[in-house]
Amino acid sequence: GAAVKRAIQKASPSPRRQFILIRWAQKAAGALVGVATAAFLMFYQWVVEPAPPHSLRVKAFAALTQGVLRGAMLTFFASASDFTRRLTSVEANAKFARLDAGPEEDWEATPADFRAVVTHIKEKFGIRYVYCWHGLPAYWGGVMPGTPSMTGVTGSSLVYPKPTASIAEVEPSLMWSPAVLAGVGVADNPGALYSAMHAYLAAAAVDGVKVDCQAGVGLVGSALGGGPAAARQFQAALEDSIAAHFPGNHAINCMCHSSENFYRFSRTAVARVSDDYYPRDPASSTPHIGACAFNSLYMGALVQPDWDMFQSAHPAGVLHGMARAVSGGAVYVSDKPGQHDFDLLRRLVLPDGAVLRALLPGRPTRDCLFADVLRDRQTLLKVKRGGRVGPAAGVTQSHCVTLSPRRCSYAATLRAPVTQLLGVTQLRCMLL
Repeated sequence: GAAVKRAIQKASPSPRRQFILIRWAQKAAGALVGVATAAFLMFYQWVVEPAPPHSLRVKAFAALTQGVLRGAMLTFFASASDFTRRLTSVEANAKFARLDAGPEEDWEATPADFRAVVTHIKEKFGIRYVYCWHGLPAYWGGVMPGTPSMTGVTGSSLVYPKPTASIAEVEPSLMWSPAVLAGVGVADNPGALYSAMHAYLAAAAVDGVKVDCQAGVGLVGSALGGGPAAARQFQAALEDSIAAHFPGNHAINCMCHSSENFYRFSRTAVARVSDDYYPRDPASSTPHIGACAFNSLYMGALVQPDWDMFQSAHPAGVLHGMARAVSGGAVYVSDKPGQHDFDLLRRLVLPDGAVLRALLPGRPTRDCLFADVLRDRQTLLKVKRGGRVGPAAGVTQSHCVTLSPRRCSYAATLRAPVTQLLGVTQLRCMLL
């Protein structure tokens, strides 16, 4: 028996050798996963994305994501984005226990003191208003069903929406989006949900909310008997709660360009009129400004258009700043701490921080209204806003940049797109 034991020990690898073998196996497995992921992304970008909406490639990929690829897609969404995450509590977690708290905090053992954090920010930096973000379905993936902390607030049920044929034709990728594959936790009582969320925020000295992903409720409505009915229910509940908890109508509507959403705005008055601001995408700045201007032509009759935030020290910061100056809306930035262009910021506000506002939002002038200002290489984008005494106008030349609907990304149609700020004419406007 001793001889057999010695033979087994001799044949077995040493602990160091075992460690080396395990590490090499892990590296090999990681390399294989990396190669497979890169191959899949290349296939998706070059085969699936450019395909026409009703093509066999799109139909086949949509079927695969509902079958053999569904698990892999959900894993990817969970690791690469927040779109499958759901609300588990209306209260802040331990990241807001104090100003220096971070993700390493023990979330269950450390009590949050959100009001102290908000109050400190206001007092130290002289901030008058603090808003918090949430989605119309509460969070990107809605409300987590069966969460104990939500007991007494609202129940929720998991639904799996399906894009309408017209929406799927415009954006086929919605057929395998996180909401479609992972489902959305829909609150049984949206009024109670918003009331609990907003009461907690108001008690923590928060002054208002920015409500995102609103058009997603219409998509979810496809599994609830209709998008317009769902949007009407959630929008009414939201505005009731805002009126009750945030006097002064402190709310910004966001991602709400579906008519079933903005036709339900009965009291909230501000809405973003663009896609996101993408600071890492150089080609996106001029399409962003063009979209804001042309969308304001229609949305400006219904809401106060919001042209979104921008970064003042960005290479296109002056262009974005000029656009905000003639937008007729709010001017706000998402600068990283210590990365500011104060010369630009001072040109956008008065010495006391007040912003010059107009009575009417900035909209394209008549002579460029039906021109393709981003691609025709000859038409200037001119934006005019109306004031009490006189108008203010801005002129830019922004050519050869376009949005590829198939690849869902911005692209320059020339090596060096022409983007030139030609000037801003400020006559007289009203100070609010």
